[in-house]
Amino acid sequence: MIVSLKNIHISETAKLNVSLDPTSLFAKIGKDFREKVFYKEIVEQDNNFGFVYMDNNKIVGYISCTLDSSVFYEGIKSKYTLILFSLMLRLFLRFPFTAVRYMELFFNLEQGCFDTQAKAEIISFGVSPEYRSLEYFNRTGIKVPVMLFMKALERLKDKGIEQVKFTVAADNALANIFFLNFGSIPVKKFKFLGSRQAMYSLNVSEALRRKESDKNGAI
Repeated sequence: MIVSLKNIHISETAKLNVSLDPTSLFAKIGKDFREKVFYKEIVEQDNNFGFVYMDNNKIVGYISCTLDSSVFYEGIKSKYTLILFSLMLRLFLRFPFTAVRYMELFFNLEQGCFDTQAKAEIISFGVSPEYRSLEYFNRTGIKVPVMLFMKALERLKDKGIEQVKFTVAADNALANIFFLNFGSIPVKKFKFLGSRQAMYSLNVSEALRRKESDKNGAI
């Protein structure tokens, strides 16, 4: 079951988010950033929205979007300065080099990495391995990643958004194929905070049309 992301979901969603990519910068910062800053900003601002997929009262997937990524990240930097500084200091004591990269993220985020015409951005998207497995689909007939993705695109469409951007790890073959199946257009590849990223741009209406015409369930 898909429900809108609300305050009661933030802690569990943040924990899942970090667990799905334990080597990432955000994981090193810890769950506090996702819980006290990132998802709080998504829930509290009308310019953002998110959904979670729940099974037996457990969150097993999530997706979140912002209608304007510059506004989203600037909002984080301006409203959560003290929290960010505290997290940075804690991180510096454990991982000095990572702390420097952390500063890059929050003070130079819009420079050079996200220069596309699309303002809207999918800023988090993840599903527990069990719920994106072929075994789960064969048993239930449910494609959790597709359902969450379509839900987000439908909301973007309702809000008048025609173009959305997002990034994915360049070496994550399955994720890249997933997005390409919906007509995502590669924009560029770049190195961000030490890892190779692939940026995509997606026409929302075209992606929804592709899914609608997918009679054989290939997507």
